[in-house]
Amino acid sequence: MYGPDFKDAEIWNLIKGAQSKNPQPSGYSNRYHNSPAPRPAQPVTAESATAGVERFLKSFRCDEADVWHASPWRPLEDRAFDALPLLAGLYYGDDLVNFAPEHGQGITKRRDEWLSYIRDYGAPSGTIGCMFRPNPVSGTPSGDNGG
Repeated sequence: MYGPDFKDAEIWNLIKGAQSKNPQPSGYSNRYHNSPAPRPAQPVTAESATAGVERFLKSFRCDEADVWHASPWRPLEDRAFDALPLLAGLYYGDDLVNFAPEHGQGITKRRDEWLSYIRDYGAPSGTIGCMFRPNPVSGTPSGDNGG
């Protein structure tokens, strides 16, 4: 809101001025300010929860096949290749992506290299499964233990 030439002393004066007015909550409604949600009058049962969902959904119904058909990204037949559409959708061809099938630094390759690798060998996996860093990486290991 203020330009780069606005001095720190002026900012501190604004803060002190606001504090001197001794701001207090409006008292309008405490319902929206850090108060817990009201408890239901009766305990929630499986039947009442189901009834609530039915009211919310009205007549809407779908199953796995409906979701599959509606999705622009169709799951592949073999779950071993689920990483392919994920990589294709999140990264550009030259983005560096790091997979870590074990704790530590992991393996960094360009997205297109990973796509080729996964088609040939499946997604990397280790004792912890496999983690990948969701942001493209620089290719230079850093952090604890080089990861």
